[in-house]
Amino acid sequence: NDNTNDKPATAVAKEEKKTTPQTPTEVQIATYTTTLYDKEQTRIDNINLAISKLNGVIIENGAEFSFNNTIGPMNEGNGFKKATGFDSNGRKIKISGGGICQISSTLYNCALIAGFDITERHPHSRRVYYVPKDKDATIVYGSLDFRFRNNTDNDIIIRATNDNVNVTIT
Repeated sequence: NDNTNDKPATAVAKEEKKTTPQTPTEVQIATYTTTLYDKEQTRIDNINLAISKLNGVIIENGAEFSFNNTIGPMNEGNGFKKATGFDSNGRKIKISGGGICQISSTLYNCALIAGFDITERHPHSRRVYYVPKDKDATIVYGSLDFRFRNNTDNDIIIRATNDNVNVTIT
């Protein structure tokens, strides 16, 4: 067979598609800010300590977050100071970790915006003014906790800041 128009067969190499692992993308799903009305230094110190323990916490999808388990005992041995808080009758008293409820309440409102399943939440014994009425979440280590479940399909990360005027949780 004398076919001069036939081109020689060339081997076509199948190009391998190289994939690089995808870096997770952070997407803000909720943020909430409260104002620091009480500038008592020990209260600010407690808030800053709690924020340092909360900031950067990752909650896997389907996992339940516990405020108390994350922050730990709010006593002097763990660096918390006595500051103004409320007793069970709504009276102002000096308690170890006073002021931390502003963080749990800010996180509660952020969790509501994000649509997380709230699994435990307790109101204060009296009205607090850094969040709207009935939008607070008091905590007492060992008895009252604030908990929610990450009901998204992704892990979430908590970002918490305090600029001594506002507390913001994202």
